[in-house]
Amino acid sequence: TPLPETAAEQVDKARHVWRALGSQVRLMSPEAHDAAYATVSHLPHLLAFAAMNAIEGQAQAREFLELAGPGFRDFTRIAASDPSVWRDILIANQAEVLRQSEHFRAALDALEATMRSGNAEALRSLIQRASDARAQWQLPGAEPACQTPPAL
Repeated sequence: TPLPETAAEQVDKARHVWRALGSQVRLMSPEAHDAAYATVSHLPHLLAFAAMNAIEGQAQAREFLELAGPGFRDFTRIAASDPSVWRDILIANQAEVLRQSEHFRAALDALEATMRSGNAEALRSLIQRASDARAQWQLPGAEPACQTPPAL
């Protein structure tokens, strides 16, 4: 994310270093960077922190956590991140993280309202939409996910 005053030679050197480390390099404005990473990195951390704090705030936290499995582990792994680093990131990118939090809150509100309505098909549709979106996403540089397990 070079600034306008960053020399092209410096950008090329940085690009070379990151590519040598196996990264995919994409040039973007600082604003685009902040919006993108608020969406795919900072908000997920915020949600993981909130989920763990919500559980820890309950009297039965220990009992609940004893029942947690791999899905919970995967969802909350990033809650164990360095608190000082994430404090700084969340403060530095506060506006974009809060904007993404509003999008998340709207999506959560829609799911909750649909659950309250008892409309099972509408709920399934919202879940399917998320499932389809996740199935279409692929980690850059990763092999496509296997849709069906191989025959044994």
